[in-house]
Formats: sequence, C-alpha cells, structure tokens
Amino acid sequence: MEAHHDPRRIPFQVAVYRLQSRLGASPAEIALWVAGFVPGTQLVAYLAEADSAAQFNFQAELYPNDPDWLDSSAKLSACYFDEDAVASIVPSERFVEVPRALEKLKNLGRGVPDPSGFIKSLIRQDRLLCMHPVAGLPDLNDDLQFQASLLQETQLREAIADYFGEPGSSEPSAASEASTASAPRVIWRQILYANISSIDEESGGRASLRQVVKWLRANGGPRIVDDGQPDEIIWTDDYGTRHRTDKKTLSNAMSASRKRA
Repeated sequence: MEAHHDPRRIPFQVAVYRLQSRLGASPAEIALWVAGFVPGTQLVAYLAEADSAAQFNFQAELYPNDPDWLDSSAKLSACYFDEDAVASIVPSERFVEVPRALEKLKNLGRGVPDPSGFIKSLIRQDRLLCMHPVAGLPDLNDDLQFQASLLQETQLREAIADYFGEPGSSEPSAASEASTASAPRVIWRQILYANISSIDEESGGRASLRQVVKWLRANGGPRIVDDGQPDEIIWTDDYGTRHRTDKKTLSNAMSASRKRA
C-alpha cells in the first residue's frame, strides 16, 4: 500500500536550490516561468504557505518609484511554491542571463568587439528573443533593463555558431580550449544528493554508472553528449561548448550521495 503523500508548499529559496540542482535553472530564469513568459511553462508562486494564499503577480507588485522594480528575485523571496510542481516542471525553452552571454562572447576566440551591440542587433532583427520577468520586452536603451534580462538559449547558440563557427569544432581556437579547461564543473554531488534515491528506486537497486547517466539525460541533467569514452563523460554547457568530466568523479559523487541519503 502506497504511503499517502500530502502536497506542501516550499519557500522560494528551497525551490531555487532544487531547480538549480535538477535543471541548472537560475533564479532569473525561474522568475520568467512565474511571469508566464516561456510558452508552455508556468510555475505558480503564492504569497504565503497556506492553501488559501493568493497567487503572486509581478505586475500587481509594482509600485511607483520603486528603485528595485527590476529585481525579480527580491519580489519572489517571500513566496512559496507547490513542491510537486517544482519537482515535475520541465521548461519548453531555456533562457540565459545577458551578462553570461556577454562573457561568453568576450571569451570567444580573440573576443567579439562590442558584444552588447552584437546581441542587441540580433534582438532588433527578431533573431534573438530577450525577456525580463518584470518588464517583459526590455528597453534596449536602458542598460539596467538590458543587463537584467535573459536570452533564448537555442537562438543565442545558433547565432554564435552561424557567425563565429560551431563550438567544439575539430579545430577550436586557443581561447576556446582554455575556456573548456577552466570552465566551472557540473556540481555532480549537488545533483545526485537530491536524486540518487529516486534513481536507485527506478533502477530496482543500486544504479550503475550507465543507469545514472541515462537518468540524467532523461530528467534534465547536464547535456551529456557522449558517455561511451573509457574514462570520461563529455557534456555541453548552455552555449554548446564541450567539457569533459572523469567518470571517477561521477562514481565518487554517487557513493557520497548514497552515504548521505
């Protein structure tokens, strides 16, 4: 007999932690889901933990002369989310913050001149969707709005590949290789701490490394593109750049997660 599961609501900070662990989502991207700006993806925020609490609405929370009106995370900081919704949401599209995109372009090859101007030109030509959780379509002449906005990830990756070459090509630039070598590693333990029990349960026992990788691929984990190498896993970041992680690193994370579970 299955145990009865009472749905509950969790604070914004807990929701962010879990969505970062499972999907690599940033607080700003999560705010886009709450605002309803991602087609087919909606995450409802509530003003309190109680079942009777009203839903949060960004527009209703705007006040005249609010100096922090662009800070979506601050507006959500006191909200609550349905735990089951946080565990099951799968965004139809992914978005990346403008500062991260600018940094990517600065580190591409010898550096793209005026990366901000390049991105804005794509937006103005309708080649790149740019959204802000509070402002909606941002004013590109307002640097605060622009810097606080997010870009549609697939469109950004395609534009970079179109104008500057495919990431991870057979002849990468020295800067591209350096970026791969020094890029932040996926936080494997953080991902597995939250999911190892479910993975083992679905596998009918202690899941093997291959079963864990299969689960990660199917459930929004890192974009693993090749796990067939003898000693390493190859995965891509938000921009399509390839990185490598030793399989021993993932195995160690599995062991540590089971001890903690």
